[in-house]
Amino acid sequence: MHTTNILVNTLSYHLRKAYIGNGNTYTQNIPLTTTNFKKISVPAYTKYYPSQTAYPINSGRAYIGNGELYQGVKFPEQADQTKAKANLVTVTSDGYLEYTTKAPITNLRVNTRPSVSAKITKVSRPGGSGKTYLYTKAAVPSSIGKRVSKTGNTQYLTIIKRRYRAYTTLYTSGLKPQLSSIYVSAGYLVGDQQYFMVTSEYFPSAN
Repeated sequence: MHTTNILVNTLSYHLRKAYIGNGNTYTQNIPLTTTNFKKISVPAYTKYYPSQTAYPINSGRAYIGNGELYQGVKFPEQADQTKAKANLVTVTSDGYLEYTTKAPITNLRVNTRPSVSAKITKVSRPGGSGKTYLYTKAAVPSSIGKRVSKTGNTQYLTIIKRRYRAYTTLYTSGLKPQLSSIYVSAGYLVGDQQYFMVTSEYFPSAN
């Protein structure tokens, strides 16, 4: 029987927490059966980024975009890579809006505990606006959202806006430093704060 693994990095904290600290980032050998899996449409809450993009093998470019939005403009410079931290907003594949303060940018998110993990109760995407409206019943920080109702399942609103702008960060390697990779970041607004998502890594030497 064929099996597959799931990257737990994309799941909400209540599912991901069992993997924190044990070195695993994937589930183990889930049977590929119709009981375990079914085909669905791409959830509306993940449509703030292209989740189905892939580059050809041997193209010298790897797609990274995973929905993780870090406060700032772009991926950190090489000298700051290991220590860089920023507030993190992400929408998990199982429909939770999560916010983490001062999350390490270059570490897998499986190892981080969010400050807030709120189930998304409603999604709206006004045509042509580049905006995704995410509603939750649970409170979200005022820095990323606002309260719009005192009762019901849609009390808090967070707006993610895709800015359609790209930013690059250059990395070098070797005794005589040569360009080894280029990280491409896409610009977003969460509320009125600037965030970025790393979308791809380009390897010039492969071309």
